[in-house]
Amino acid sequence: MDIDIDIDQFVERYVAVWNERDPVARRHAIVELWDADGIETTESARYHGHDALEDRITEAHNDLVRDAGFVFRPAGDATGHHDAITFTTCMIPATGGGIAWTGRTVLTLGENGLIRNEYQFTVGPPAEVKESSRVTAEDFLRRLGEGDPDRIAELFAEHVDWQLNWPDSGHPAVPWIRPCSTRADVANHFREIASYLPCS
Repeated sequence: MDIDIDIDQFVERYVAVWNERDPVARRHAIVELWDADGIETTESARYHGHDALEDRITEAHNDLVRDAGFVFRPAGDATGHHDAITFTTCMIPATGGGIAWTGRTVLTLGENGLIRNEYQFTVGPPAEVKESSRVTAEDFLRRLGEGDPDRIAELFAEHVDWQLNWPDSGHPAVPWIRPCSTRADVANHFREIASYLPCS
């Protein structure tokens, strides 16, 4: 069969399911996307039918979107021919930030235009993302060597989740070892290290 749908719109609807917070709307969207006999295959499991797909998507949503604060976005590279569609999905922090996960999906549709088979693959970040990460790491090390806490902190988000396996009460000998939640906290972290460990 030949695809007679708007591919980009179809992919937008697919990705939106994973972000959907309302369980009723999520179930409705699943039924409108997957055939009743549809199958999703990942690297570790296979999900067959609407109920299994709903359990799978709900678990992923709860863990990654609701609890961890991520959101899924299409990469804008959807393409397809005959009964097949392939596209990339990225998972990013809802508050902004770099890509935390990238997946490549291949779908085959039935004559009813619904997903019959889905194959999902975890893939590495695009080359430009890898290059950007390398440049950021090098910039961090350079600023660390310069010893300016405020310039080091500029490389961090305004709000950070800097956690440590350390007693809440801390330790007077190393007071800089404590959680940070803001960019200002990060600057103070490096400022305090410098005051205790001055360069000779």
